[in-house]
Amino acid sequence: MCIRDRYYDKGIIEFLDKIVINTLEDMGFPVPNKDERVRLWRGKKSSNDVLRDWGIKDLGKFWKIFDDYQLPTIEKGIKTGEVKLYDDVIPVLDKLKNNGFVIGMMTNTPPEITKAKLKHLGIREYFSCVIAMGTERQEYAKPHPYGINECMQKLGVDKNDTAHVGDELFDILAAKNAGCHSVLIDREGIKSFEESPDFKIKSLYELFDIFTLKSK
Repeated sequence: MCIRDRYYDKGIIEFLDKIVINTLEDMGFPVPNKDERVRLWRGKKSSNDVLRDWGIKDLGKFWKIFDDYQLPTIEKGIKTGEVKLYDDVIPVLDKLKNNGFVIGMMTNTPPEITKAKLKHLGIREYFSCVIAMGTERQEYAKPHPYGINECMQKLGVDKNDTAHVGDELFDILAAKNAGCHSVLIDREGIKSFEESPDFKIKSLYELFDIFTLKSK
């Protein structure tokens, strides 16, 4: 089984960064430098804890404004081709599904935005379960294991037979916290985190080498 997340969204970090800036400006908060803003998505702390570090107390208001910006921005990016699938996504999903793997998705993104992304990208059919945390459950977003545990429970799978594939530190931590295997996809081979994943790959095709090894 493979639980996968937003690594298929090419260009997504750049889009999210623009939305963070717009949201902070709307709320009248100073905009941190880019390295600090990236902490929202890349780091050991949850997004809410990072926002608290910035002095934001009304987290619900922040995420409501953020979500209002995010959906049309993502839809526009998909239509213009700025947010798109990597070339290996469809072939790998096809092969996984055809070989009997149960595939689920767990994302910190809100349900309505996740639904729109999956529809526009044409990959919803591959997932037997989609867990989207969103604004209402940000306290339990990755690196918290809640979403992965919920996905495994709904799919009826054991953690020892589950691999969570992601591209950030909080993906590694969420997988470790849930007790399943962690797979870091690092397409450029430049990522180095203080927590090491169980496996590291540059292409999704390498998943088949990992799953073959695990089955022996």
